[in-house]
Amino acid sequence: MSDMETRLWALVEGKEERLPLLTLGEAQATVELLQLLSSGDGEGSDVAYDLAANLARRLPAEE
Repeated sequence: MSDMETRLWALVEGKEERLPLLTLGEAQATVELLQLLSSGDGEGSDVAYDLAANLARRLPAEE
């Protein structure tokens, strides 16, 4: 695992207080971008995959 991936995992797995910082549209766009990043085999793609899934589970269902 690279230094960057180690740093990213540490940030993702942190136990900090959640903050309401995004609009729904921004959160949806973030998930889509993370999914795009995770589809490659570049550095951090595994982190992007897990983070996208984690965020997507917390978004309200689309109607």
